[in-house]
Amino acid sequence: MGGGGPPHFVTLLARFLLKQSLCQVQVTRWIIFFCLTHFFALFPWAYSARCYCKRMTELQAKAIKRIKDVYAKAEDIYGIPLTFPIVSFRLKGRRAGYVMPAYNRLALNNTLLHDHGDNFVNDTPGHEAAHLISYAVYGYNIEPHGKEWKRVMIEVCEQQPTRCHLLEVKTNHEYFCSCDRTIYISTTKHNRILRGDGRYNCNVCKIEIRWKKLYEKAAIFSPVAQAS
Repeated sequence: MGGGGPPHFVTLLARFLLKQSLCQVQVTRWIIFFCLTHFFALFPWAYSARCYCKRMTELQAKAIKRIKDVYAKAEDIYGIPLTFPIVSFRLKGRRAGYVMPAYNRLALNNTLLHDHGDNFVNDTPGHEAAHLISYAVYGYNIEPHGKEWKRVMIEVCEQQPTRCHLLEVKTNHEYFCSCDRTIYISTTKHNRILRGDGRYNCNVCKIEIRWKKLYEKAAIFSPVAQAS
């Protein structure tokens, strides 16, 4: 008889079981990682519950209701179930709305919503919802503002299929230049100028623009202004 080691088939079986257990551990880790990173996409009700735990404004509630009404009508027209998107109000800047079809997310500009009220509610939520619905009905190989999106806008949202919103974006950052033009710039550029990280010139006279409020304050305390 040979040495006191285990039979060969026992060694092979042990190696096989060990390999299977390691593979299962690796698969389990990937499943846990995927669930954590895509939790709200997999369980949209959890995100909705988190949102509704916060105190929503009346206009935000109107925007949500508008999206729900559009989705309900789309299900009746196209005869397919649609998953309600994850809605947030964290979009900033000049965009009124934005969608991420791959994650079924819809973002609205909270500042423009409260600046324009019902005009925003009647226009932007339906516009953005039409994007997600058109992708769900016709697939992802369509133009963002193509004929499929226009059809959804007309049939479901009952809105004119206009690409860009006509809402005024309010700003307090007024600048001027040597040619006596008033120039409005974004908050990002304004903060960059205040930090000294950027300079911007007028497109006409090519002279560096100046912050209007800064020079108005300086004029108040100038000797000429005090004398007058």
